[in-house]
Amino acid sequence: MKEPTFEFDPSAMFLENIQYYASEPGVHSSSAARKFDQITIENFHIPSLVLMENAARGMADRIIANYPKAKKIAVLCGPGNNGGDGLALARILYLKGYRVAILLKADSALSDDETVQFESCLALNIQLYPLELFVEDYRPFDESYDLYVDALFGSGLNRPLGGIYKEAVCALNRSIKPVVSCDIPSGIYGNTGQGETFVYADLTLALDCRKFGHIISKGHQASKTVEVIDIGIPAAVHALDPGQIKWINKKSAAHGLPVRSRYLNKGRFGKVLLCGGSFRMQGALAMAASSCFHAGVGTLSLYTPKSAARAIAAKMDLAMIIPADETDGYFSEQAADRLTDLLDQYTFVCCGNGMGTEDGALKVVHTLLKKRMNMILDADAINIVSRHPEWLKINSEFRTLILTPHVVEFSRLSGFTVEQIQNSPIKCIDAFLREYPNIILVLKSDVTFVADAENISVLDHPDSTLSKGGSGDVLAGLICGLCAQQSVFYEACASAVWIHNQAASYHQNNQDRINPACFTPLDLIENYSSIFNELEKVREHCA
Repeated sequence: MKEPTFEFDPSAMFLENIQYYASEPGVHSSSAARKFDQITIENFHIPSLVLMENAARGMADRIIANYPKAKKIAVLCGPGNNGGDGLALARILYLKGYRVAILLKADSALSDDETVQFESCLALNIQLYPLELFVEDYRPFDESYDLYVDALFGSGLNRPLGGIYKEAVCALNRSIKPVVSCDIPSGIYGNTGQGETFVYADLTLALDCRKFGHIISKGHQASKTVEVIDIGIPAAVHALDPGQIKWINKKSAAHGLPVRSRYLNKGRFGKVLLCGGSFRMQGALAMAASSCFHAGVGTLSLYTPKSAARAIAAKMDLAMIIPADETDGYFSEQAADRLTDLLDQYTFVCCGNGMGTEDGALKVVHTLLKKRMNMILDADAINIVSRHPEWLKINSEFRTLILTPHVVEFSRLSGFTVEQIQNSPIKCIDAFLREYPNIILVLKSDVTFVADAENISVLDHPDSTLSKGGSGDVLAGLICGLCAQQSVFYEACASAVWIHNQAASYHQNNQDRINPACFTPLDLIENYSSIFNELEKVREHCA
């Protein structure tokens, strides 16, 4: 059957036609989310009240699941459809037997849909209090209710809160009871994550999709745990937004895992050279090498200063070790000359782990970048090219270059301040990749972004386990190992980021996970096999 098509306003940022295919919502702007609603209502003929009902039922289910002991719930409702969602939620919880109270500003102007929900709540005689009473003294409500729902303002907010709504948010933040925010914590701007006075939620129930404000700036901490509620927007509609950020999850990670045929020999799984290390920091290269090997690479060689080579050889048998000339334990300038003769043997290179930024290391990085081959620059190699950004354009049209900076390294590399990157990471990434369109950027932080000139993906799963020296080296080795086995590097980078994160929290056979304080980067590598097995099952199921 021919798929139906719908034409929309060509001045909007959406494609003209809808094609049906299943896709999980990514991260979208608040204006895109409003457009999704509009398209669904106008072109799919799904009424807004149906979407509101779906949202309320989904939120009720999540609240019940996450807070099974909460039987008395107070819902703070603002003007507009976010307040309407809260009123519908109050009705559903009331009909399920919960003791529910609605807190609404006296003489509040209600939207049409909110009015329908309000009249329904009145007909059911659900307890209604003026929001002014809560602002005057929230403590009696703390004594009477187990949980608050923040349905004051949604992701469309773009101005500071004032008056009674600002006071209500301050009272919520003083309360000792948990707060669940509807769509986004009230006071957070959906596009930027900024805000002056805003709710600190214990759980945020994002309606239909995550918004930019959930993952960046103040909104990330304010949202805390985010769960997405399916409100009935057709899956194809989300794909119409060219500005979306893709969500890195198990399914996408499985897509980026190399297919490993039983009939191929080691030469078909990549021949990798890791270039780095020093007498003082040989452990960084050793951890990257172990990670790369356990990611499935066919053969692995290490090019490292002689003193580091001896130390690594004493504890590691997974790689061929090629000693390089050194000066005071670091690469000498002559080391780059020998490297030129070695490179033709390899299909992929990773450079930077523990190598320092001395003159010899600088010449090694420059030599690599003059070679037309795909490579990763990590750690000290990034610090070196930050001093020579013009090197990033050498032979750029003939290779893919992957950079894996953390925020401070990216600040040096891009010229943006750390504060600018933390507050507006998407804007900073976009500006950098416009200047260097042949780069894949893996920007590491509590929220990690993977981006190239056409795509941007995000992993939002903070874990203090990874806040240890060596974690970045392990990730660089993992990315290298996956990329060396295939030609689709962007997907491999996203897969590696997900695997690395999951390895930090994986606990096999339902045993307690290692305490984050006691975890080492090498423990990450031990969990690869179990995670790879899970991803292969997901891929087989999706085939």
